Amino acid sequence: MSAQGTSLGRKLAAWFVLAAGGNFTIVFALVVLAELTPLNVSIDTSLGVLHAFISPLYSTELLFFTTVLSLLAALSGQPLNDAYAEGNRKIARALQLATTTILSGAAIMVWSQPTSAAFVAFAVLLAFVSYVLAERLAPPQLLSAEQRYLLAYQNHARRSRWANDALGAGWQTVPRQRTWPTLTLYTICPIVVMTISGTLYSMITWGIEWATHPTTVVMMGLLSFGPILLTFAWIATANKADSPSTRRWTVSVFAAVGALASALFAGILFVAGPTVGGLGWLILAVTALHAIALWLPAPWIGRRKLLGVAAAFTSRSLERSSAARTEAGELWNDEQARAGKTSGFWERLLRSTAGDGFISGPLRWRR
Repeated sequence: MSAQGTSLGRKLAAWFVLAAGGNFTIVFALVVLAELTPLNVSIDTSLGVLHAFISPLYSTELLFFTTVLSLLAALSGQPLNDAYAEGNRKIARALQLATTTILSGAAIMVWSQPTSAAFVAFAVLLAFVSYVLAERLAPPQLLSAEQRYLLAYQNHARRSRWANDALGAGWQTVPRQRTWPTLTLYTICPIVVMTISGTLYSMITWGIEWATHPTTVVMMGLLSFGPILLTFAWIATANKADSPSTRRWTVSVFAAVGALASALFAGILFVAGPTVGGLGWLILAVTALHAIALWLPAPWIGRRKLLGVAAAFTSRSLERSSAARTEAGELWNDEQARAGKTSGFWERLLRSTAGDGFISGPLRWRR
């Protein structure tokens, strides 16, 4: 298998694995554990509430027009300049995230209504088509060495400007810190807070024996799925060298999915009764507090740590774009040197006296 085919296969597998993880979390946390524990939320109740939210996603019209959108975008034959490529990437990610969200409810659909298996199979087929077409929205262009250098130069300048606008002047002078301790802390923190607060609430409501049962503790941890998605939303936009519009769109989509997950979890618990509904309020409170911890612009230690992580991510991205610019400039210079050896006297004279033309660009930049 070619490298390109392997890369495409891994990308497709990643989206399906993400959808499978969504199915597991919803089924295990909202159906199985809710029925086995003293929360006593029956499976029929859980399935009924979830089916009411999920079934509209599997309407034939919605699935069909989602795929048609990706088909038209992928096969439109539009010119592949930088503006179109940026738009294509946004369309691709929107389609992939929307399709993954739909597939995350596949198990609930089949479990609550076995006759909907045909709709689910159709959705899986269309998801595969959408994923593949989305990866084709901005294919690599066959460019000359000159064009590659110009694009690399413009890309690095544009990314540097976005980074300076987002992080402020002088951000590159801040010492680079390790990113994974901070990200791990922000990922684990909502799990710990939800588990401890949920266990304490259960201890007060149903007693210490049930509150400390391993099944209860696992369920409390899984109920923090929404806040964890908020952490992933922040990580996805930590690179400030990406365009502001792309970052706004990405964080909006991920944050909306995280908020929806928390709302679904809380909704199931609210339906179970006022006593169990207290856990629903805990879920919403933990989600709101975690969102504040991630995006509150106040100068507290957590904010400074997150800015350090963003600076590290951005610096690495700019280093990669700078390396790509350097490589493109060297390739262009090599191409011009080879062309100079094989061209005539007058052509070499015109090239050497091009002034501010493109030919002198990489040579002047390398000096």
